[in-house]
Order: sequence, then structure tokens, then C-alpha cells
Amino acid sequence: MSPFDYKPYYKRNLPHIQPPGATFFITFRLWGSLPTSVIQQLIDEEKRANENASRSHGNHLELEEKLHEQIFTRLDHYLHQTKQGPHHLSNPDVIDIVARTMRTEDHTLYELLAYCIMPNHVHLLFKPLPSSSGIEHSLASILQKLKGRTAFEVNKYLHRSDNY
Repeated sequence: MSPFDYKPYYKRNLPHIQPPGATFFITFRLWGSLPTSVIQQLIDEEKRANENASRSHGNHLELEEKLHEQIFTRLDHYLHQTKQGPHHLSNPDVIDIVARTMRTEDHTLYELLAYCIMPNHVHLLFKPLPSSSGIEHSLASILQKLKGRTAFEVNKYLHRSDNY
């Protein structure tokens, strides 16, 4: 089994649950778009929130979901407010590359429902499609292909040899 095979649930930095037929809202950001201190603060908040949720006497999953939503809201606020870090996604040519790359896999890996390209991050709404085996493409494989191809094309345009 490949690490990118379909899994109904997997965890990296945040839990990812992939129920069949679901639609996903994904945010990915440019490296360096947030100060390390903000990232660490959000990680610490998530750890404390998970510990508190596991000790609660209510619906653990519902509470955990609400806490993740609050942390995501704060992350999104920081991304929209920050002036530091790269803002390559404000360049019209880079916007075109990112949009074209997202549309390339539309109707192949996923059904692209909507996207919003911000100066330092991207919001993406899509529904994974079944592969030739009939099992939906995993979030991990979709994001690996999308982000990898986008980074390659943008770095080529910017004459950069790294992913930063």
C-alpha cells in the first residue's frame, strides 16, 4: 500500500477525514508567509485544545471540531493580515499559473468547485473523483500533485531553483 492510497482518516499536522463523496475546503500557503512564533502559538493552542477536549464530558469529536474551526479561523485571519513573507500570488502571471494548474486536474483527480488566490495563500473547494480502481483519489495524492506541480511551474517562472 502506497502512503498516498485512500484512507478514510489520516493525521499529519491536523486530522484529515476523507469520507467517500465528501467535498473539501483546503487552504495552503506560501512558505514563510507566517512568522514562526505565530505557527508555534497555533500549534500550542491546538495541543491544549485537544487535551481539554479529551478531558471533557461532552461529545469529544464535536468539541474537537469546534476547536479546530476556531484555530483555522485564527490562522486564516493571520494569513489575511500579515505583511511579512512572500506575496508571489499577487503577481498576475503567477496567479494565472496557479489557476491553470488547479484547472488542469479538474475532472481528472477532482471536481473543482471554487478557488480564491490570495497574495500569500490559496483557498480551494473540490470533490475528489474516483480513480480507475473506483476508489476516490486521496487528499494526500491530490495535494501532492497540485502543490508540487504549482511550485515547479511558479519557481520556473520566477527563475528559482528551490521551493522557498
